[in-house]
Amino acid sequence: MELRVEDLRKSYGGTAVLQGVSFTAGIGLTRVTGSSGIGKTTLARTLCGLMKPLGGKICWHGRPANEKQRLHNSFLVMQDVNYQLFSDSVREEILLGAALRVWNFAFVPLWGISQGFQPAAGTNYGAKDYDRVKKLTKVFIIAATLLSLVFYIPVELFPEKILSMFLTTPGIAASGATNFRIMFSTYILQGSFLIAVTLFQSLGKANKATWLVLFRQIILFIPLCVILPMIGGMGIRGVWLAIALTDAILVVITISMMLYEFGKMPATSSVKR
Repeated sequence: MELRVEDLRKSYGGTAVLQGVSFTAGIGLTRVTGSSGIGKTTLARTLCGLMKPLGGKICWHGRPANEKQRLHNSFLVMQDVNYQLFSDSVREEILLGAALRVWNFAFVPLWGISQGFQPAAGTNYGAKDYDRVKKLTKVFIIAATLLSLVFYIPVELFPEKILSMFLTTPGIAASGATNFRIMFSTYILQGSFLIAVTLFQSLGKANKATWLVLFRQIILFIPLCVILPMIGGMGIRGVWLAIALTDAILVVITISMMLYEFGKMPATSSVKR
């Protein structure tokens, strides 16, 4: 079984994207690499029958295959936007992808603590026991911070070893150790952020929680990913720093919002009186 491509051509608005592309691929893994905008996605979509080429031939099992036939026999899996990367080399993409897997793995127990906090905070807030809400928030923030140390300390002390556990490509973990340590430097603040966001949900202020999440994932993070690499020649290191800086800024904003909400709560004794 083989896929054979001969003189494949495709253009957009008069600009050639694929020009004279020819190759043969058999059973197994075939990798197509190149810089952003070179035409990798266009090639994949054309091979799968999602786009019609301007010229050339695509053969499957030695026979020409039209768009309908290729569409019927092909699958195109787009990359997860959570792992949408901003690097300019395959090595850096692999390193950043592995680092994000470590981050997501370490995020799970903190999320579990926040889920335990939500009903406790909501119940006491509904009962107008505001002092207990404040006390529970403090206890859960401390607990989440202590739990985060289980991941934070090993990553900061042994970044290369931790990173290599999530890599299938040998020998590249060392080159990403420093950037990984930078990215993970504010992980210890994640417990405070999650508990505060969960508190807003428990108080019936979901709009505030939603805006905080949007700031972390889009409004603040994406501009930083674009701007920081252009400052002082940081390049790809700016992307790693953007992750840490986003969390640091948001924790300050979130804690300030949480303290403001606490300030509006009357003392429990005065309410019950």
